[in-house]
Amino acid sequence: MVAVCHSHRVHDVDEETLLAAASPVLPAEPEENDPVVLMYTGGTTGLPKGVLIEHRAEALNLYHGAMTISGLRIDTYLMQTPMFHAASMLGILGSPIFGGRVVFIPMFNPNGVLDLIEAHQVTDTLMVPTMIGMCLASDKYSPRRLSSLKRLVYGASPMPEATLNRLQADLPELDLIQGYGMTEACSTVSLLLIHLKKRQLRRSA
Repeated sequence: MVAVCHSHRVHDVDEETLLAAASPVLPAEPEENDPVVLMYTGGTTGLPKGVLIEHRAEALNLYHGAMTISGLRIDTYLMQTPMFHAASMLGILGSPIFGGRVVFIPMFNPNGVLDLIEAHQVTDTLMVPTMIGMCLASDKYSPRRLSSLKRLVYGASPMPEATLNRLQADLPELDLIQGYGMTEACSTVSLLLIHLKKRQLRRSA
């Protein structure tokens, strides 16, 4: 329901009326260098800066990720990051490519995440390590509730070794993928897969 206020009057329009009033138009096929999205990034440098991303860059970024993650197929993606953020592009673009569906949580809370993953049999999602730790610390957590997950991408801050070890112990079949990216580089810059992470930990021991 949409309510538009003009002075003292309120006009309510239901979804069906809005859709019936629309005239679907198929846009012209874009060129590779046409802009597809304007994303804003602030980082630690002050005011946000607009980054104009081209179709080719966005498509290749997703393509490279699919090449890196063997057997990637997204059935159900849980969107936990803001959709204006570069980290969300895998869920926004990747899920439709595979004919998958996207489940949304309006604002992160660990119990809500556990409920949605279990109820919708979510296969893929992205979280920062703090979010993962909060889910594991919830009194409603059990490995069974996350058993549908096939891949968990994490990044934005270092992953505590204790959290990583617990995830591997509780969910040994889960593919853990550490991502690093930046908006100016069209999201993903590098991906560290779990077998490489294990090798890295052995070397540092």
